[in-house]
Amino acid sequence: MKKIVSLLVLMLVLGVFGTSVSAEDSEKEKFSNTEKKQLVENFTELGIDKQTQKKLIKKLENGEALDSMKQENLNAAKAELGESKTITFEDGSRLSVGSEAIYKDTGFPMQSLSAGTRTVKSYWYTGFMNYSFETDFVIRSGSDNDYILKSYNPNVSIIGGSYSGKKVTVMRKYETSTRRAYSRMDFDYSVPTGQGSIDLYFQVGDNDYETTLSRDDVK
Repeated sequence: MKKIVSLLVLMLVLGVFGTSVSAEDSEKEKFSNTEKKQLVENFTELGIDKQTQKKLIKKLENGEALDSMKQENLNAAKAELGESKTITFEDGSRLSVGSEAIYKDTGFPMQSLSAGTRTVKSYWYTGFMNYSFETDFVIRSGSDNDYILKSYNPNVSIIGGSYSGKKVTVMRKYETSTRRAYSRMDFDYSVPTGQGSIDLYFQVGDNDYETTLSRDDVK
């Protein structure tokens, strides 16, 4: 009888540990071939070499955050006056942030059709999580005259994750004597390394503009 009880206990213990191992393995994100292909394409567009790409994909599959996704590395990053920046972090991951001028179907810059009017796409790309939105705005000569017409077309792409609540809002339409006009895109996300929320800002004032993750609209 004791042998039977001991055998049952052993089977239960092995069963518990077997379940634990399976649960631990399931916590690791395994990308599908399609997702891996998309990651490789995105990383290549960011100028990341193939050896580093493999390390980054393995890091993601192990549930580790890329340096390009860590908040402490992102707060200082911003792009001004239509420029594009690509920042390389210690683990080889990269971030591309920019304010890209949009041209209309005519092939001419929008400002040539309506003096002072611009359309800009604000974007933030890490290869793993990419997002952007567009803004129509007006820069007028003189002080405190710039304003936003509308912000729209929010786009989010997350490989191996999900998002919800995607929206873009004009928070302050008109520039004031002390504050810039600004719009905000925001959404909630969930990825193997965790979950949280994202804010991406477009700001215009003093006859210039910028894209940034943090709101700093004081002139």
